[in-house]
Amino acid sequence: MDQFFLLNSRKRAIIALIHAVVFLAIAGMGLRGGARPPLTLHSVGGAMLYTIYTVVTTLLLWLFSKARCWRERMYFGLCAISAGLSIVRGIFGDSALHPLQALKVLMLVSGGLAAVAIYRYHGAVQPVQIPLPLAPELTEAE
Repeated sequence: MDQFFLLNSRKRAIIALIHAVVFLAIAGMGLRGGARPPLTLHSVGGAMLYTIYTVVTTLLLWLFSKARCWRERMYFGLCAISAGLSIVRGIFGDSALHPLQALKVLMLVSGGLAAVAIYRYHGAVQPVQIPLPLAPELTEAE
């Protein structure tokens, strides 16, 4: 049986799905822009973005390492790759074709599908074992 570390209920799976959809929308908007030059650490904005990307990627990698089942590992792994691509894109920049941004969108779509699979897994009817009463002849002997 699959044991989940963090995404162990339908509510948490919905939160994971919402997370994937919101960040997918943000990444999708990034596909519209022009070529992006590399970020610099000399500006406050660049330093803040690197810090945010690093913290988020580190947290997602930690969650990936703590995940107990393959569904959860897949979700956190895909999200960590997506966040890590933001760091790579910030360091090297991106051309007008946006290959890194397109890969990031692909990872978020895949992460969203993994979240849907986790949600559906928690929605499946789990068999419940009901204890049967003892036979009448066994209860009279007591």
